[in-house]
Amino acid sequence: MYGAGKTTTIAKLGNYYAKRGNKVALVGLDVHRPAAKEQLKQLAEKHKLNVFVDMEENDAIKTWKKFEPKLKGYNLILIDTAGRHNLDKELVKEIKSLGKEIEPTETILVMPADIGQAAKTQAQEFKDALNITGVIITRMDSTAKGGGALTACAETEAGIYFLATGEKVNDIEEFNPESFLSRLLGMGDLSQLIEKIKSITNEDEQEKIQKRLEEGKLSLTDVVEQVKSMNQLGGFDKIKSMIPGMSNAKIPTEALGAQEEKIKKWEHIINSMTQEEKDNPELLKKETSRMTRISKGNN
Repeated sequence: MYGAGKTTTIAKLGNYYAKRGNKVALVGLDVHRPAAKEQLKQLAEKHKLNVFVDMEENDAIKTWKKFEPKLKGYNLILIDTAGRHNLDKELVKEIKSLGKEIEPTETILVMPADIGQAAKTQAQEFKDALNITGVIITRMDSTAKGGGALTACAETEAGIYFLATGEKVNDIEEFNPESFLSRLLGMGDLSQLIEKIKSITNEDEQEKIQKRLEEGKLSLTDVVEQVKSMNQLGGFDKIKSMIPGMSNAKIPTEALGAQEEKIKKWEHIINSMTQEEKDNPELLKKETSRMTRISKGNN
């Protein structure tokens, strides 16, 4: 659907499967939204994903035929097609032609959690035009609970594959009915928290950090790496929502934001230090000029 975060979701999916050992290619066939191809290209490059876009061609079929021979070596190909609210005749014709030409194994409908009452009607239109095999619900971090989107899933008779829970590339998770219901009722979701931690954790590196911690040799570089890992989980608010008993805790948003801002400042200070200073922070007490330099953001 148009405006559901479809292109961003493609990048999230690509990153998700690439991290699990798949050779992934992203293909841009959205020739209607002017910035779509550039957005997909930038997202792919940022996260080191293989991407195929033709910035000049405005025919989706021709674009596909151009890139098809180059995609033989990939075991997962994610195709970004044009978003749409209502399926007019031209869009129906294009999407059906693409389906015949590409013969995809999956046709996934991306819809936002806050779609509301329009969900059923729009889902029926897509069902009539396409063989929808799965659904991804975005904006699950919004105040909406996803009721409209769930109604639409029932209308398409397609299962929910993934939930997009934020703006960051790691903010996507496989749909689990029990976990979804648990969070909906404010009971948290430890299994999803553990899964997210595993997805961003390098076990060898964590073992090294654990050893340095036990030996009393933990450096400020290690601290920054741990902070980055926490940020990848989505910050305090996201983590809180997955801890049983904490999801409904009345912690002011301002308080959480203030703590995250403090952590950003710590990270900025540490990044402004030389490696020698990170390994031996006592040097800052001996030479105050070092602190002056760091306060200016220089290293």
